[in-house]
Amino acid sequence: MAVRVRARGGEGAKPGDTVIIESAARRILGLAALVYLLPLVLFFAGYAVSALTGGLGFALGIGLLVPANRFAEKKELYRVIP
Repeated sequence: MAVRVRARGGEGAKPGDTVIIESAARRILGLAALVYLLPLVLFFAGYAVSALTGGLGFALGIGLLVPANRFAEKKELYRVIP
């Protein structure tokens, strides 16, 4: 795989020369982890927040509807016909 870059101050390299660029494996692995793992972690965090929010919304809805239904039954606002 070839990558084209512009470099300054190469030690005797001329335009068009092939050069090898080395880096510490630790830095490359850290960047790879950042690039691949961060979006995955954020995805699952967002999913957890969404699931928690959905569950809380459902519980709140049930919590509001049960007393409202009891109030409506007590005031005979509706009748169930068998």
